[in-house]
Amino acid sequence: MPVRMPEGFDSKITSVSAGLLHTTFLTEDGDVLSGNRGDDIVSGAGGDDRLKGGTCNDTLLGRDGDDRFNGGWANDKLDVDTSDDRLSGGRGHDDLDGGDGDDRLNGGWGADNFVFNGGRDAIRNFDPGCDWWFWSHPGDQITIDIEGFDNFDDVIANASQEGQNTVIEFNEDDSLTL
Repeated sequence: MPVRMPEGFDSKITSVSAGLLHTTFLTEDGDVLSGNRGDDIVSGAGGDDRLKGGTCNDTLLGRDGDDRFNGGWANDKLDVDTSDDRLSGGRGHDDLDGGDGDDRLNGGWGADNFVFNGGRDAIRNFDPGCDWWFWSHPGDQITIDIEGFDNFDDVIANASQEGQNTVIEFNEDDSLTL
């Protein structure tokens, strides 16, 4: 069923919770939005939005503006466009995609997947996991989508140690700091 947008509003949030369809309209200004119980889809409009997931598997989508995301309690997907954003996965096994901007990504608890596809991003609390005797836990992963970097050897050849950080320089505009 199509939803007609009221004048002055350019996008909407649609969340599915307990079988109910909820729609909230947003302005171009920065908005503060939260998911509920259930698997929510929360989408920001223009402006510097603050989006927060709820207790289940949520999808948080950003557009223009320097947004702040917090995934919440479960396995969440945080996906933004080209701005300089701050993404925090929270608990669970989260997917964090900062887009093309200069982003700060924090996975939180759980084995997270960070997607790097441009900009000057910093990943905090990257956990490679461990496998020790009778105990192990899965680690975080990084998906790199930069032209010319086709394998792990390409990445290692462009990595350097700077203090306590590992910095991977892809080109003059794109780098990843761990």
